[in-house]
Amino acid sequence: MNGFFVNDSKHDVNATVVGSLANQVQETLILNAVAIGDTVNHDSETINISNLGGRKNLLVKNTHNQSVNVSMVFYDSASFAAGVTVAVAVPNSASKIISATDIPQLLEPIQKIKVRLACTVAPTSGSANVYLEGVNI
Repeated sequence: MNGFFVNDSKHDVNATVVGSLANQVQETLILNAVAIGDTVNHDSETINISNLGGRKNLLVKNTHNQSVNVSMVFYDSASFAAGVTVAVAVPNSASKIISATDIPQLLEPIQKIKVRLACTVAPTSGSANVYLEGVNI
């Protein structure tokens, strides 16, 4: 795979990549097949991404029959919540790459994150996957 790493962690498990090469793209599964059936927040575990430098992207695959709102919670090294981003909508049955255009903080050095999914209308079918992509430093 030449420097492209995928972690197949389950929902609510700290996502870590076992092996990595400096300056190679790394993809980490943050939320796996999260089936939302309500309108409350569904959060990942807090993930340490201090090994990723520069631009980062979230890839969201939404198979729900409703749109999903994706936001991020940022933490400092002491695990103090430093802020929550504005939610980005991912339409039903669609995929979206969320970049620094959507969430400017994805350009900045970040210690830890939590990804949050929520729906304004409760879906009756489907699920969502969220991947974080960045360059390992």
